[in-house]
Amino acid sequence: METLSFLSAKSKLEAVARLYAAAQAPAEPLGPGSKEKKSVLTKTAERLSLDVDESAPKDVLARQILEALDQTWDRSFSSTGQTITLRGLNAVLAATEAELQRRTVREMRGVIPTLPDWFAPARDKLEAVRRISSITGGRPQELGPGSKERKSVLTDLVDNLGLPLDSRLTKTKLAEAIAAALDMPWNDSCWSSGQTVTLNGLNAVLAGAEQRVLHGHGTKLIRLQQEARLLVAALAASCPPHWDGRACVQEMLKSEYSKARGTEWVGWYFEFVGLPALINAYGGGPVRIAATEFDYARDFVWDLKTHAQEKLASPDGIFGRAPLNDRESILQCVDERGSIGFLILSGASSFDGFIEFDAWHRTMRGASESRSPRPRRLKVSLHPVTLQAYVFQGTAEVEQALADGVLKVFRQGHQPSGKPRRPKLDLVLRKAQEAGKVMAQHDFAA
Repeated sequence: METLSFLSAKSKLEAVARLYAAAQAPAEPLGPGSKEKKSVLTKTAERLSLDVDESAPKDVLARQILEALDQTWDRSFSSTGQTITLRGLNAVLAATEAELQRRTVREMRGVIPTLPDWFAPARDKLEAVRRISSITGGRPQELGPGSKERKSVLTDLVDNLGLPLDSRLTKTKLAEAIAAALDMPWNDSCWSSGQTVTLNGLNAVLAGAEQRVLHGHGTKLIRLQQEARLLVAALAASCPPHWDGRACVQEMLKSEYSKARGTEWVGWYFEFVGLPALINAYGGGPVRIAATEFDYARDFVWDLKTHAQEKLASPDGIFGRAPLNDRESILQCVDERGSIGFLILSGASSFDGFIEFDAWHRTMRGASESRSPRPRRLKVSLHPVTLQAYVFQGTAEVEQALADGVLKVFRQGHQPSGKPRRPKLDLVLRKAQEAGKVMAQHDFAA
């Protein structure tokens, strides 16, 4: 199993989302003052079966968790009022992800049934049920009470694959029958008492379902389309109907988001609310390819972008370009992963009151007062109009898009050291739409 390097969460919102996902527990929002809830620590300790005192104060419990995982506590991991800082949450997250990966490797080398070499096992039950439910275009599934898999994830699979099985079988017997029907092995490690299908059993079902779908015509495209629809739906649900600049920046600051003080706050806010929403809904997380950290990877790789346009009233009125990532990383991604997707939120931006907003933003980020008679026009607000998933499959498709003008090379200025920056790519939105690159779309209410 490939060892994944840890990518730090950029905000407390993202950190707790990833911890709840790792703990296979329903996600809870941050509390008052953007403070993490103690449950994110108790659920983590329960998931890992750690010998800690769950009744201890929050900062003490976080320290116990780290020490139980052979990690060192640092004073910077907490602040007044038992608050765990972003550094502290990242320390717990890194230790948790590393421990779960070690356990998965041990389990895979132990009693797990021998599954196909090409199959990438789900790391936890939540990932398994979501992958099973989405592979055939079924409804997204969650874990039930007590973090148990629901029988409906199996009955939906039977219906969607047209398997000749009796869905009235008990849950474990139905899972065993599905595995057998899909030519996958099954043994005693696949189930336990109380009608529980273990992670081994869910992976056996998942491997069979993916093999059945992958052997069909054009099924990778079907999976890509399904994932695009699922991600667009989750992102759309996370976006407020109106983004006020001051309120959005203050929300990011409270969550210790590393990009909260950036002047292009619209793009950072989309990542701030969007990435945790995707992790909470479908697992997955950020991934590094070449020199670039892409925002999200599940079965496929995606990056979150925004396009702000004054007086944008409908998706039909979109024009202009959306800046993407550097060309080298995009080409390496499609070469290694087969595709690259961009989840682009387009909205109507407003500059009303930009002089006052610029002054406030300068004070907030510790910049000097503007002496220019024409201060920089920072966006003051945004109204989301549409959210679209643009997808490029394979290197040849990217190269063709460059030849057709769907993608444009954008050469950045030099770094402060004088070294050249890598050329980036821009997406010409209207041409990309006309070329059929939009795979999924959600339009917001006017």
